Amino acid sequence: MRLMTSIRLLVATHDRDLLVSLLIFLRAEASLHVVGTASDSPSLVALIGSTHPAAALVDEMLIADQDTKLAQALALSESRPRLLVMAADENNVPSASLADALVLKYAPPGVLLDRLKQVVD
Repeated sequence: MRLMTSIRLLVATHDRDLLVSLLIFLRAEASLHVVGTASDSPSLVALIGSTHPAAALVDEMLIADQDTKLAQALALSESRPRLLVMAADENNVPSASLADALVLKYAPPGVLLDRLKQVVD
């Protein structure tokens, strides 16, 4: 029997409304523990190194111009967090090569949660 452990999650988006909605949903989920939030790329890179998340749920807009720095932060992390990129369109994501998975930004919460758990397992 597998023990239920909490997934340490970092959430990053510049969209304040999206962030608030995500946090309300994610914090109600017992299997998740939000360890930090970022609203810009430098904060995202810094938090990956300091919070040691199992996964990072990141808005594609924060990655587009930071592929190299983010790739370095992921490589240097003690245990590389899984990267779930929130995209407006699955077919046109400039940072798809860094992503472990993609999810549409406004997908139903259940879809987001399922994708997140698949990426971490």
